[in-house]
Amino acid sequence: MDWVTDLAEIPAKYGVKNVYGDLGQIFAQSTVAEPRLCAAMMGTLVKGLGADHVVWGTDAIWTGAPQWQIEALRRLEIPEDMQKKYGCAPLGPADGPVKRAIFGENSARLYKYDAKRRAELTTDRITLARADYEREGPGRTNLRYGFVVKPGRLRARRRSITIGGGARCRFEPSPPNHSTASAREPAVPPARPSRPPAPARRRSGSLPRSRSRGAA
Repeated sequence: MDWVTDLAEIPAKYGVKNVYGDLGQIFAQSTVAEPRLCAAMMGTLVKGLGADHVVWGTDAIWTGAPQWQIEALRRLEIPEDMQKKYGCAPLGPADGPVKRAIFGENSARLYKYDAKRRAELTTDRITLARADYEREGPGRTNLRYGFVVKPGRLRARRRSITIGGGARCRFEPSPPNHSTASAREPAVPPARPSRPPAPARRRSGSLPRSRSRGAA
């Protein structure tokens, strides 16, 4: 496996201990499309870097809520034939030491998140929200949060239009009401009377038509 194997072999080749493997899109894509490839990748990283040098990541901005990836790693195990062929140790149970380290203990150690600060997480707002969610039931909710306009109350924005004669009026249309036949029509105020047409201009030096005929 290009890149994964190269990364896992760095500690043994160069004698360093500051190399970490971060899971992300490579795990999200392989665990669905190629689960055996995903198992081989996890076994290679744990064998080469150590379970204490693999940290959890989801790239959730690309794949959405990460819960399905969490469940995938909890259930993932390296097949026995691959363990024997490549000398990989099993990942263990969902709450075992290997997966606990990958999910959070390694990151907590790197960021010096000690036991006291981790204990405070049991009463923070996220934990309380999670407790409320679990009390409501195991099923998910499709409730959509945000501003919602109730049907029948929406009004179109007032608009100004130009009608015949150059007059301008404003109206407020009502939404269509299919439940009753007495739907209110848009109220349009009567147009203002238009100005009378201006008299036609005469050419300079010419007489009205009636006088010109009389002179003839």
